[in-house]
Amino acid sequence: MKSVSPLTALDTNVPRFGEKAENYAESTPKCKIKTRGAPTLSPMAEILATPEPTTVTPGPSVKVKKRTYRVFDALLPHPGAENHQRTEIAWDDLLQAMNDIGMLPEKLYGSVWSFKPTPDAIVGVTRGIQFHEPREVWRGQKINAHMVRVFGRRLQHAYGWTAGIFVCE
Repeated sequence: MKSVSPLTALDTNVPRFGEKAENYAESTPKCKIKTRGAPTLSPMAEILATPEPTTVTPGPSVKVKKRTYRVFDALLPHPGAENHQRTEIAWDDLLQAMNDIGMLPEKLYGSVWSFKPTPDAIVGVTRGIQFHEPREVWRGQKINAHMVRVFGRRLQHAYGWTAGIFVCE
């Protein structure tokens, strides 16, 4: 007598002795994507591939002072420019700009600064962010362009900000 292992007894897709295989779930056909040559689409795929028209609604804009605008213009990436040249900015200007938009700067320990949103912070900011003050700043220099880019990417990732959000008064 043939014994049935416990795992095959539980699996409904394994045919048992005397049963027909038609009762079991059919496998779904695989769709192979063409990687070479000109792709050809079936009429149904063309209908599905047609993008629906979307209307782009501009996000909320925040009016800020000229000094604050220059800081966020250097920090945040522009929507259309891939090779945006970021400039150096002073650490004090970054602290002032973050304070102007309602992110209260607080020095925690060592070189760590925490920026916590206040009740009058701009819309959409619910959590804080931390930055390390670069060593160059301790010697009186500005934040270099590489670190400006890193800070901007972190702000964009955390809050979804781009340079188009901030408007000079």
